[in-house]
Amino acid sequence: MAPPFLLNEDSAYASGHLPKFRDDLFWTSRSSENKQGDSLCLNATSEMMINNLHRGEVLDESKLPLKYFAYSPCFRKEPGGYGAGEKGTTRGHQFNKIEMFQFTRPEDSWNGFEELVRNAEKLVEGLGLHYQTVQLAAQDASASMSKTCD
Repeated sequence: MAPPFLLNEDSAYASGHLPKFRDDLFWTSRSSENKQGDSLCLNATSEMMINNLHRGEVLDESKLPLKYFAYSPCFRKEPGGYGAGEKGTTRGHQFNKIEMFQFTRPEDSWNGFEELVRNAEKLVEGLGLHYQTVQLAAQDASASMSKTCD
């Protein structure tokens, strides 16, 4: 999927990215009055969008897992974040990113996570590229994440 570039403030909270990453996001306003809750931010990561696809729904357990793949440009004020202190690591304010995401039953979430990591590794290996899988530090993860890898 190609998610939208803009996300409303309520959806950023629902995805677990606010309030923690508020200062890392580029904000705009839908109205000249700039009322609280009426702001829009540029997409910092597709998971903010995907996480809201089924917001307010009760998902049918028999249809789980729901699997999504997104490619999008991402925008962040902080050009650093994870890896900023590493030699040779460069990240600008705009970059393209691929995200894999699953909605699962709680008891299946760890297996689903491992499946996503294996799928990414197989893809990179199939291209003959060298890679390193790195678990993100807690300060680089949103409130909704218990574990995430790059």
